[in-house]
Amino acid sequence: MPYLQVSVPRGKSESEAQTLLNYLRDNFPLKQSEGRVLRVAANFILFEQPEHSGLTLEQEVWLERHGGEGFVRVEQNYFANRVCDVCKSPVEDSPTGFCPRCYATNPYLITHLILHFQPDEYPYVQFLCRSVWGTGIESPCLRIYMQAFLCLLEQGLLTLEDVSEASLEKFRTNARVYKTLQNAMCKRCGLLKGQCNCEDVSIYPEFDLPEIPESRNVHVPLSRDEYRNLQMFAEQHGMDVETFALCALGMPEVQSAAASREAALGRIFNCQMDLRLKEPEKKPAPAIAVIETESFNPGLFHLVHMCLSLIDAVPLLETSLFEILFGLKREAQNGQYLTRPKEQLALIDTAVAQSATLCTPGEIEALEQKISLKLPAVYKEFLTWIGHSAGPFLRCLNCFYPSLVSLQQKARAMLTADACSSILAEEAFVCALVPGEGFAYMLPSEGDDPPVYAHRRVWRNVPFRKIYHRFSDLVTVQSALYAELHHPKVFQRIFGPEWGWRSEKMTVKIQAAMAQKLQENQ
Repeated sequence: MPYLQVSVPRGKSESEAQTLLNYLRDNFPLKQSEGRVLRVAANFILFEQPEHSGLTLEQEVWLERHGGEGFVRVEQNYFANRVCDVCKSPVEDSPTGFCPRCYATNPYLITHLILHFQPDEYPYVQFLCRSVWGTGIESPCLRIYMQAFLCLLEQGLLTLEDVSEASLEKFRTNARVYKTLQNAMCKRCGLLKGQCNCEDVSIYPEFDLPEIPESRNVHVPLSRDEYRNLQMFAEQHGMDVETFALCALGMPEVQSAAASREAALGRIFNCQMDLRLKEPEKKPAPAIAVIETESFNPGLFHLVHMCLSLIDAVPLLETSLFEILFGLKREAQNGQYLTRPKEQLALIDTAVAQSATLCTPGEIEALEQKISLKLPAVYKEFLTWIGHSAGPFLRCLNCFYPSLVSLQQKARAMLTADACSSILAEEAFVCALVPGEGFAYMLPSEGDDPPVYAHRRVWRNVPFRKIYHRFSDLVTVQSALYAELHHPKVFQRIFGPEWGWRSEKMTVKIQAAMAQKLQENQ
């Protein structure tokens, strides 16, 4: 559908802009184009014109009489329902108003929080976003933190008293520590200065470019409701919304919640876990053709990088990494599927492990009757371990009894409200819901430890995707993330020779894991 966007010239005050927009709404000629007013924004008005992608003669004459470009700015050949450059889905069809692939936003659903970073803060923000979360752009990564921050505040899991100047100073301290580490490392080989042979600048003279420190503004896309809620909490705390939001970047609770929410929907920092294993070939196939992901090239090099990134970010995953990635066979220990995460949580946080509240057999039976499903063995084990709660562990997710019954309706209502093109299977059991983002579910008929699938509201072409081979993998990932972020650190990326030999060793391990998976499937 063609549209015509008419914008207020720069330099107008808010009252002048509103007066001009009202005049345009009431007087702009639309008779010849059979158009109508579609939307009025803060600084522009959008007209829908079924047969005209540009100005009609009637409109050209009217604009010339009113002063032309000095009166208003006109964007012709404008199609309001623009498509994502990557996934080719209409931006306006995204229920969140945000495309995670090309980062386009729908201006009618999304507003922007502007965060200002000083020259010594921005490199740390840039590193966290590009190296830890991996999208390459700061805006969507900071959006993840802001949404987790709001979730904790709205659910009462974080009080305004917990948000203080100390958390803001923690963020600034981390930024200074990272800057110190950055300055201490050789930019050519990644080793500490003085431990490398790169002191002779004549070897690489073209790399010796002066660094120009500069402050940066980052526009964080948020829904209008999210922005209003954030502003409300900031006012209650007596702070401006930008400073209040910056406090979140230094709070371990927010970092942990952001990582937990994303992992529940299939993303561990910069690694998308919606893996799709291909059917095994009759003859051995090249290793690079066995696995593919949504955001990484299926080549072996990229898979190696993914594995190393996961190990660096979450060290506790190293022992179970290939089981999780490739779904290698894993036998239950004395009929127990969650032995490893139980032991991890007990070592990480004894108080949390001891405070875990379990579901009784009667509650589990009542749950099965209400949802008319027979729950798999691994999930019953989960309920008899931490069915009601486990302190701060998983507290940002809706995954505990007795809300599990309502999750089934909430997930399906989300699909209906978003006009999703697909429907959820009747036998699907929703085991976790991330408010505003999506949900995770499993199909009990697929075994005692079934795969986990997810739906994100921003997945429009393929709304349901497999994210873990087993439910026990999801719990293992969550416990490992909790361990890592229980004592947060400043991430330090490894470059140079050490990265090289680690890549070689990882390549051998991945090839062996692929061969094992191929053998298991034959």
